[in-house]
Amino acid sequence: MRLAAVRSAARSYVAVLAATAAAAVVTAPAPAHAGSWFVDVEPLAIRRGDDHQLPSLMTVSLGRARERGNLRPFVALGSGFINLQVRAGVLVLARGSSADGPTMLVQVRAMHSIVCGEQGAFGGLGLGYRWWRHGASAVGLMATVEAGPALLRPTCGPEMGIADSAVVRDWLGGGSMSLTVGF
Repeated sequence: MRLAAVRSAARSYVAVLAATAAAAVVTAPAPAHAGSWFVDVEPLAIRRGDDHQLPSLMTVSLGRARERGNLRPFVALGSGFINLQVRAGVLVLARGSSADGPTMLVQVRAMHSIVCGEQGAFGGLGLGYRWWRHGASAVGLMATVEAGPALLRPTCGPEMGIADSAVVRDWLGGGSMSLTVGF
């Protein structure tokens, strides 16, 4: 019975990673639009369900976004204290690429927690503000809410191996604040 649950969890995880990779390919900046690099720092993100949680701490992501226009598709890879992440989405700049103003973010995030081998896929919506600094890299502050399915291990720790712990599916929701430089 446990082996079937583990196989099902592995198939689900592979499907989430494949969907995220497909989204990244579709939204990646085209070579004609050279794109710009950005760094995103997310000090703490909490995702909770009824009985479980999947936090991420000090996640730093490096990504690439389309350089010009109000709609900027992006892809990013990140790592934190206890997680690895892949993100793809679209930034929406309300006032264009060379002005301060409100910013919106729509993204998909696949996440793997290193400690217990847990994973999740989350859809997110963020609102924030972007400061364009006349020739320097733009800086933005973003608050994001997320929700999505996760495969979690209710009992995991130094005394219990990952292979011995059951996998539980749960729907998690939560949010984060992040600081972005360069989009």
